[in-house]
Amino acid sequence: MLADLETAVSSDIDGLRIVPVEDMHRMQAGSAPPLADIEPDEIAYLQFTSGTTGEPRAAMISHRSLLASLHAALIRLDVRPTDVFVSWVPLYHDLGLVRFVFGPLFFGCPVYLLQPSITSLQSWLETASRVRATITGGPDFGYRIAARTVDPAGLELSTLRFATNGGEPTRRSTIEHFEQRFGLSGVVRPGYGLAEATLGVTSLATGESLRTDNAGNLSCGRPFDGIEIKIVDAEGTTLPANRAGDILVRGTPVFSGYLNAPDVQILCDGWLNTGDIGSLDDDGHLYVLGRSRALIKRAGAMIAPREIEEVADQIDGVRFSAAIGHSDPPQSGTEDVIVIAEVRAASPTSEEPSLAKVIASEVTRAIGFSPREVVLVPPRTIPRTQSGKIQYDELQRLYRQGKLE
Repeated sequence: MLADLETAVSSDIDGLRIVPVEDMHRMQAGSAPPLADIEPDEIAYLQFTSGTTGEPRAAMISHRSLLASLHAALIRLDVRPTDVFVSWVPLYHDLGLVRFVFGPLFFGCPVYLLQPSITSLQSWLETASRVRATITGGPDFGYRIAARTVDPAGLELSTLRFATNGGEPTRRSTIEHFEQRFGLSGVVRPGYGLAEATLGVTSLATGESLRTDNAGNLSCGRPFDGIEIKIVDAEGTTLPANRAGDILVRGTPVFSGYLNAPDVQILCDGWLNTGDIGSLDDDGHLYVLGRSRALIKRAGAMIAPREIEEVADQIDGVRFSAAIGHSDPPQSGTEDVIVIAEVRAASPTSEEPSLAKVIASEVTRAIGFSPREVVLVPPRTIPRTQSGKIQYDELQRLYRQGKLE
C-alpha cells in the first residue's frame, strides 16, 4: 500500500507492506522495496458500486482489467505526454480513482486533485485555467451547477480538449450550456461506465458531434477498445438496432465478480447484465435510458426519469428534482409519475402552489400526460449517493411512507 505516514502508522492489516509517500523522495535509484510477483488475474482493488437502486457492492477489479481499461482510455482520449489532468471527483468513485489517479500514473502525466465537493467547482475551473489543463471530467450535475454558478470572468480554458461527462445520465442541455458559458466547443464528451467494467464502457470521441435518438436520449458514444455491447430482451434474445432492452457488456475490463458473491449478474460467455436499459443505433452508438429499476413504466412504455427531471430543473425556483413511478396497487403494470422538486428557499413560501402548477404544466407538455403529484421539498431532501446520484429506491420508500414534505 502507498500511503501517507499517518495512515501507515495507524494501519493494522496483517501482512500489508506500506511505503510512506514522505519516504519516496529519499530513496535512491534501485533502493525501492522489491515488488511482489503479481499475476494478471489477481485482484488489484475493490471498487464499491454507487448504490443508486440498492446497497453498494464490492466489485473485484483485477490487474488485467485495470490495465485494459487504462489502455483503452489512452487510445480514446488520445492522451499525450504533455497532457495535464484536473479533477474534483471523489477518489472513492471509479471515475475519480481510475481516470484521475491510476490514469495519470499509467499515462505519465501530472494531475491536480481538488477537494471533492460541489463547493469546489469555482476552484476546479480556476485551477484548470491556471495550470492550462487539457483533460478533466465529472458527473453531469457538476457541469450543470458550474454553468449556473461559476463566473467565467478571468478563466482561460482554451487548452481543454477532453472533459468526460459521466457517472450519471448525461444531458445535452448541460453540455451545451456549459460550453456556451465558458467559450468551449466539442470538449465535453458524454460517456457511460460502471464500477463492474472498471470504468469506461463507451465515450464520444474527440471530433464526434453530439447526437440524440428519436426520443431525445443523448448518445454516450461507441464502446472503448476491448469492450463489446449487446442489447437483449427479457428472454435474452439480442435486439436489433434502435430497440431498447437490457444493456450487456463483455470484455477484459469487466470485473471478476462481487466480493463474497462472485457469480452474481455474470451471464454465460462473460456477459455482464449492467442493470441499465438502453439501445444501440446503426453506427454502434449507445443510448442509455437509465437503471431498469428506476424507469417509470406506463402503458407498455418506459420513461427515463431524466426526461422529466431535465424539464423540471430548468424552471425558475427549482433547485433540483427527481421523478419516480408510483402504482396503486403495487405491481399493477402501469405507474403514475411523481415529481419531487427541491425549492431554492429553505422554508415554504406563498409562491409554492403556483410553482407546483408550473412544474406540472411543463412536465405534461414534455411527456404528454400529467404527473399524479408534484411534491415540493426543502433543499437537500432528495437522497443521493456520496457521488451525487439520486437514490431512487430510497426516494420511493420516503414517498410511500409520506416522509417527503
